[in-house]
Amino acid sequence: MKAKFRLWLPLLLVVVLISGCTLFSGEPGKAKVSLKMVDGTPITEAEVRLLSGTKEVAKGSVNTEGIVELPAKAGSYKLEVTVQVIGDPIQIEESIAIERDKTTTKSVTVENVGVLTLTFKDKHNYETDGGNVTLKDSNKKVLSEKSGVKQEAVYVLKTGAYYIDVQKDGGVVENYEVTVNAGANAVTIPLPVATIVNVASGQPYRLYKPFEPQYADSGGELTDGQVGTTAYNHEAWVGTLGSREQPIEGKLWQILVVDLGEKNEISEARLICLRNVGPGIQTPQALTVAVSNDGVEWEVFDRQEYAQPDDLTVHTLRYTLEAEARFVAFYIEQVTNWLFLGEVEVDGILGGGQPAEGDLDEIDLLAIFNLP
Repeated sequence: MKAKFRLWLPLLLVVVLISGCTLFSGEPGKAKVSLKMVDGTPITEAEVRLLSGTKEVAKGSVNTEGIVELPAKAGSYKLEVTVQVIGDPIQIEESIAIERDKTTTKSVTVENVGVLTLTFKDKHNYETDGGNVTLKDSNKKVLSEKSGVKQEAVYVLKTGAYYIDVQKDGGVVENYEVTVNAGANAVTIPLPVATIVNVASGQPYRLYKPFEPQYADSGGELTDGQVGTTAYNHEAWVGTLGSREQPIEGKLWQILVVDLGEKNEISEARLICLRNVGPGIQTPQALTVAVSNDGVEWEVFDRQEYAQPDDLTVHTLRYTLEAEARFVAFYIEQVTNWLFLGEVEVDGILGGGQPAEGDLDEIDLLAIFNLP
């Protein structure tokens, strides 16, 4: 029996050593490393290595809170931190002692590093996208180029002076100087551009021919931003009949006027219509657009024709123009008796409106286009 025990004992010890049995070694410890700037802003772009001498024991990247956790056996280690800043990375070395079965917390403050957040405003002081943004160092050497920047551009940088170029919608800003201090830095760059929006949104309008009761306008449906489906009975569609009045030159027609509330610089007018051939709904064959500041004097633009889209289509008719106007009128030439309208939209400058006198209810709709 003793001989058998002496035979099994070495084998048992080998198994314990191979399996790392916690009976003798205990659970490994853990290093929880937190990286931050001098003002407490977390560093979110960095890699941390745990070294025993020159041997790498563990490594990982910090999360969005600037924290990384690295498992290791109990002992003394070197922490090697690499902060990914634009240009040359910054490396920092620290020491840490890890205890068995415990999480050892280590906070590392990185000096001479800042995060730069760029935002942008248009010439009317409204927030806008950044377009193409170029970051340059103090010698105006290009460090980063970003295209299609939306609301903000964020950079992790060494402290110091930098220059910014921005190109958006034909507007250019060159060598806009910024100073990056340690910690968080927020800079808003003014751009010499205007933000284009639908200035007809939520605005009142008039139709010359009334809607049909089964496809009624419950109030403001043509400027509420809601577009119907290809089903003609969808609640967002407003249906009118061209035969409510006599044809003009053999054509069925409708007139729509929208009041923008202010005089605006406008660049495009749009009608969203339905084509559903089954019940006899076609999109208009032509539009004539007119504009006015007071609802009395009108400038009438050229007639524009449109091809029919595929069946079962929610279709947008676009009319490009350059004008200043409070009122925008459409003379709509129909192909069939039914006209289904979803939205009227007008592109103008956000914040660029100017007061203008006028009364939508007093406008003579037929007189706009010299109709009998």
